[in-house]
Amino acid sequence: MAEIWNLEALCRCCHVDGIFKNLNEYIVDNSVENYLNLLIETLGVNIKPPPANASFSICDACISKLRGASAFKKMVLDCETKFEEYCKNELLSNVKMEPEYLAKREVLGTIANTTRELSERSERAGVAAGEAPGPY
Repeated sequence: MAEIWNLEALCRCCHVDGIFKNLNEYIVDNSVENYLNLLIETLGVNIKPPPANASFSICDACISKLRGASAFKKMVLDCETKFEEYCKNELLSNVKMEPEYLAKREVLGTIANTTRELSERSERAGVAAGEAPGPY
């Protein structure tokens, strides 16, 4: 059997019966809240005004859930913006450090090559002078 609804006193989000707040505008603590815009911006849901004399309202429980969803979405978007900024800054700082790293690596390579060459010359000079070669 089908449910019978009182279309004039129905939350358009959860279908609970009662007298609720208008979806278009509602004044809370001297500021206007527009729950329809919040539904669209947060969830992408557009509840159309009824063609007949029917409810265009939302209950307190759904308002609370909608505010929570909106706050959650804002938090995620803010965190993602900060994360992207951090990654961008890290990438830029790594790019700036790379030439310095390459220069240090080149200097260390030159020192290692010079040390090896001096060691080889020293060994050759010692062998040429009649000394016994090292344990190499």
